Amino acid sequence: MIHSKFSFAVCIIFLCFINEIIYAQINNDYHSFNGVMYIPIIVDYQEELNFKDGTKKQRDDPEKKLTIQVNMNTKNMQINKGVFSGMIVRDMGSTRDEVVTFKGKISKNQQKLEYIEITNNVTVYRLSNRENIEKTISLVARFENIPKSSYGNGFKYKYGISKIASVEYLVDYTIPRSHYVQNYTESFVKIDEEQMGDY
Repeated sequence: MIHSKFSFAVCIIFLCFINEIIYAQINNDYHSFNGVMYIPIIVDYQEELNFKDGTKKQRDDPEKKLTIQVNMNTKNMQINKGVFSGMIVRDMGSTRDEVVTFKGKISKNQQKLEYIEITNNVTVYRLSNRENIEKTISLVARFENIPKSSYGNGFKYKYGISKIASVEYLVDYTIPRSHYVQNYTESFVKIDEEQMGDY
C-alpha cells in the first residue's frame, strides 16, 4: 500500500507496501498499490478572454501557487527483482479520462526506494460525445532516495533526505462562455519550497 499526506507547510509521501511486495524479488507477481501524492508547486498562469465583439482581456500570474495531487489505487502492480510498475485507468464517466502510470525500484537491502516516477494524464471533454476537449492535464514527477517508514511496511518521503528530482506539469483549458471564450494555461515553474516542511 502506498500513501502520502500533505499538511499545511509539509509535503509528505508515504510509499507503503504489503510484506509480499517488499520481498517479491524474483518472480513476476502482481500486488496492490495504494496512495495519494501531493506536491506544492508554483506555475505560470496565463489567461485570455476572447469576447464576441472582438475585444480581449488577459491576466497573467507568473507565480501562482497550487498543490497538485495524484490518487493511486490498483491491484495490478508488477514487481520483478525490486523493480515495480503499474497503470491505473480510471472510469470517470463519459466526459473525463484519467490514466496514471508509475514505476520505481526498491534498493537491494530493501531500506529505501531508489526512485519512483509517476505520470498522470487527464482529458476532460465538454460534452459526453467527446467531440470537444475542454481541459488537459499532464504531469510527470520523479522522487529519489525515499527511506523505509519507521512504522508499517513501506517507504515515506522525508524532507532533507529524499529528493523531488523532477516535475513537469502543464494544464491547457478552453471553453466557450455565453459572451466570450476562456482560455488558460498553467505551466510548471518550480517547487514551492516555502510549503515544504521539515518532514
